[in-house]
Amino acid sequence: FFKDIRTPRMRQTDNQGNYNSTLIAKLINDYLFGLDEFWLDEECADFGTDQTIPLGWMGYRISWDEFDEMMGRLDELTRAGSFTIMMGILWGNVMLQDAKEAWRFCSETYKWELPDMPEIPEECYIDCNLLRKLLKKHGIEFLATLLEAFDGSTGNIFYDYEPETWMPITISEKDLIAVHEDWLKVPKIRKQLDKAYDVLETRSDVFTLFLEAYLKSLRPRERKVKK
Repeated sequence: FFKDIRTPRMRQTDNQGNYNSTLIAKLINDYLFGLDEFWLDEECADFGTDQTIPLGWMGYRISWDEFDEMMGRLDELTRAGSFTIMMGILWGNVMLQDAKEAWRFCSETYKWELPDMPEIPEECYIDCNLLRKLLKKHGIEFLATLLEAFDGSTGNIFYDYEPETWMPITISEKDLIAVHEDWLKVPKIRKQLDKAYDVLETRSDVFTLFLEAYLKSLRPRERKVKK
């Protein structure tokens, strides 16, 4: 397989270069890992001039624009969707007064049962291992995976990939094997995320239990002492 996709074979020859590239792209999508569906449908592959591959990104990371859009339509969210607002507030992405109003509104509308927004100490981070351990006591440890997906820190390229800062994925043997290995782990992560959204929609005490575990998992950042 790798011998057949070496660059010389992909050069434009009698208008066959793009055809060969499209065929290779579909083989990668069918047997190694998922590619961007639009890119495949449009037959944009031309490995003779560009050996990069757009992944079929899972889309859980929340951008600033997406979060702002959700803040603008708080009354249109699902209960699970309101969890994103909770995390944005806890992570300090909303001005204090707006945060308090959004928190109060979501708590009433989506039944968080948390009328008062907690005070989050500055200069702290989440001990993710501890958070997962505390959540596991209540059978909701997969919410920690959802946080990692929001943050792009799952350790899996299909959830973490950032086109603007990451090196592009190519048709090199090294990249294809590495990405294929991550693709094999996608079903397990997807299953955890599905459980997370399901419990957010159905379990009445989930927001209260999550917040309690989250606050206990906060750790102060070490300050560097100037010499």
